Amino acid sequence: MSDYVKISEDKFKEFAFIIKQCKICEGKGYIFNLSRTDGLVLGNSAKQCECVKKMTDYTLFKYAHIPSEYYDLNMSDFQSKPENEDILNLVNKVIGNIGRFHEAGWGLFLYGGPGTGKTMLALEILKKALREGFTGYYEWFPHIIRDLMKKGYSADPQKEFYSDIFKKKDILVIDELGKETQDKYTFNKEDIGRILEIDILKNRGNMPTILISNIKDIEGLEHQYGAYVASVLRQKFKMLNIVSTDFRSRVGVESFFKALVEEGE
Repeated sequence: MSDYVKISEDKFKEFAFIIKQCKICEGKGYIFNLSRTDGLVLGNSAKQCECVKKMTDYTLFKYAHIPSEYYDLNMSDFQSKPENEDILNLVNKVIGNIGRFHEAGWGLFLYGGPGTGKTMLALEILKKALREGFTGYYEWFPHIIRDLMKKGYSADPQKEFYSDIFKKKDILVIDELGKETQDKYTFNKEDIGRILEIDILKNRGNMPTILISNIKDIEGLEHQYGAYVASVLRQKFKMLNIVSTDFRSRVGVESFFKALVEEGE
């Protein structure tokens, strides 16, 4: 059953402004086509306006925890180097066959430098899954570690929340593997590896998981998380090295103001 069905009507109200402000349907949600002869209405038809789809997408994306800056992006926004051609073809194949991807239960491991578009590609898969009626969720690995480690392994509502996410979501995207030991995060590597191994990978079973990291190879992952995690990744995850110029510069603040200026021309 899709998140669309599970999300109650009041949740959609948050993005109802999209329909109200739509200049195409003038806030109706439908585009009506009336056929007339000599001033008489002989028939009419109506089709749903794109603003309704946009409102639905935004609601699904929010409750899958997708950051808002990715809501309106699509594959055409990813301008990559030629080295990524095979990877982009693969990602497009996954997006076009999301049901088969879910049924197979294999995973993807996207790695590369900062700003190369790893997260964007993973979220394009998740967004398509949500639109197709699958459930899904996106989260930073450092946040998972922070919440699961802050009170040891005792019962905690947030831990139950994550346990439910790991076990039940059709598609799970976990970002920033490796960053949990940087900056202010100073957790024990063995505990981190155990969470990734037992709480996530084993609980996921045959449900697809997409992992994102700056760690560049299996050897680095084994050093960071242990031999078992590396073995599972070798067996069940397709490793994709994303090479690109800084992706964020094309979809960040400059792109917004550039579009704003062009709209007024």
